Amino acid sequence: MAEKVFIELHIPANQKIYDVKVPKHISVDQATKMLICLFEEMEQGEYLPDMSAVLCDYQSGRAFNINASIDSLNLHNGSKLMLI
Repeated sequence: MAEKVFIELHIPANQKIYDVKVPKHISVDQATKMLICLFEEMEQGEYLPDMSAVLCDYQSGRAFNINASIDSLNLHNGSKLMLI
């Protein structure tokens, strides 16, 4: 079983889409913080979500429970998420 899942992450604030790998064993809260830190390093000077950002399902817009593990969301390679 893979330890990471490859997701398509949409950030509406800057209208960009990223393909990223996320560890399955971490919580949604940890994943959100990890992604924000990653984008702060990559996209200096552009608007990016801050630490109050929420990780959501791209299709429904439903925010994920921050305490849930990535694995418990049943995400698969290619799942579309949104960081708002």
